[in-house]
Amino acid sequence: MHAIISITAPFCEIGILCLAGFVLFRQWGYTFAEAAAYAVITMLMALSFIFQTAFIIGFPDLSAKVEVILCLVSVFILVSLRGHLAMGGNILKNFVSAYPRACTALFLCCCCLLIRAILLSPMSSHWDGLDYMLLFEQQGNFFAFPKGDEALFPVNHLVLGHFLLRLNTEFGMGIFGFMAYLSVGFSTYALARRYSWPPTAFTVTMVVMSMPRLVCQAASPGDEIVPAAVSLFCFLCITRSVEQPNIKDMLLLILGILFGISSGITSLVFPVILILLSCVLFIRRHGSYIWWTLLMSNKLASVSVLLPGIIFSQCWLFLFNILYRGAWIGSSADFPPNADGLQGALANFFRYVLESAHFTQPLDLLCQWMMDFRLSGMVQQIYDLFVWPVFGDWGAATPFVINWKHDGTLTWFGPLAFLLILPAVIYTLIRGHRRIKAMTMALMGYFYMVTLITAWTPGNARFFTLFYTCGGFCVAFILPPWRFTKRGRQVIQAGSAVLLFYACVCMNY
Repeated sequence: MHAIISITAPFCEIGILCLAGFVLFRQWGYTFAEAAAYAVITMLMALSFIFQTAFIIGFPDLSAKVEVILCLVSVFILVSLRGHLAMGGNILKNFVSAYPRACTALFLCCCCLLIRAILLSPMSSHWDGLDYMLLFEQQGNFFAFPKGDEALFPVNHLVLGHFLLRLNTEFGMGIFGFMAYLSVGFSTYALARRYSWPPTAFTVTMVVMSMPRLVCQAASPGDEIVPAAVSLFCFLCITRSVEQPNIKDMLLLILGILFGISSGITSLVFPVILILLSCVLFIRRHGSYIWWTLLMSNKLASVSVLLPGIIFSQCWLFLFNILYRGAWIGSSADFPPNADGLQGALANFFRYVLESAHFTQPLDLLCQWMMDFRLSGMVQQIYDLFVWPVFGDWGAATPFVINWKHDGTLTWFGPLAFLLILPAVIYTLIRGHRRIKAMTMALMGYFYMVTLITAWTPGNARFFTLFYTCGGFCVAFILPPWRFTKRGRQVIQAGSAVLLFYACVCMNY
């Protein structure tokens, strides 16, 4: 009995914290999808803050006591606001009854992913930070690190591993990837609803949640999908703040941007872009005075996020690295830099666009069986005929080869990402209104920075999880009701469901 309680208690804690956050945000006037997305990300940020603080002061066991208090407060919130929980259940029930087949498919796949997440061992999930987190557990802090002069990398997301490693188990780490996956779905729906009716917004959400690489990451410790989910959460915070300036979204945006600093130096790129994006949109829409007034009129709230902001900024870690490790930042996943400048960036742009044409291995084999040619071979031939003669090896660390294997480290984002999300981002960049155009400009700026900074290698798909996750809601902008019929929605939902089942059942994790 004691063993069963010790195994189930962490997952119950996550459920309690998320439900309490959900009813609290519902009480504050957030929609169902917004409240669910906010609840998940704030839960992850709260746990990370507690764990990092405990390790910094050298008492990791202190985190458990703080969590008990937090859970008791959460239970009190749930009891006090139980009416919002009941209303949320009714909203979910009505939504499922409106889209029974698609919701059933999504529910079954989520159950499969949850089982994988709970049974997952990091030893088999390509978790780069496992060795580091085990060392942190042994030392009891971040600073007695027995690896010579090697600099530490940001630990905002890595430290979440303490949640289960302290129980002397490596299983269940995938729960953080799964929760981030759910947050991506809710955030996508909430953003898509700004530009479409519910049926289209749900279809767009299905498209995003069926991307094979995202499905694969949904059963991982979250080192790739958590930063993507947090970045999409920041997009939602920006949208709500621009629509109606308020202190909650503003402060959560600040914490979300800082929480997005997750691994090596590449993890700093999008937080910097988000800061610039926020300043441009906020000042252009409302001026600078209103934001300063918000901060000054809510001094207690502003001061309360100061310590979490300092922790999430990792400035304490960068200072330690400079003083004792000889470099200001380390990297959890080394990558070769692009040594060919702009020429290499342009070559990589074409490589990544061609690699995005990921029509999956089953369709590739079907084409070979029916028509005696492979789609992957056709994409490779396009590269060999048009890109290689012009650019050669510029920007590449290894020869460029198209590979559509069932491999979680190499797979890309499926045909719908290439046929819908990528064109939608480009279309909104050209034809969108100011706010969505600014967001897609930020995404394209990130795309450019990846092509410029990193040399092409087969595993670089990890850098584009953020791009396709955050760009998914743009599909709603290109599917207005007069152009997107009920039959069209059903076809895309069916295709998404098939892709979702394929990714859940066939992917090699």
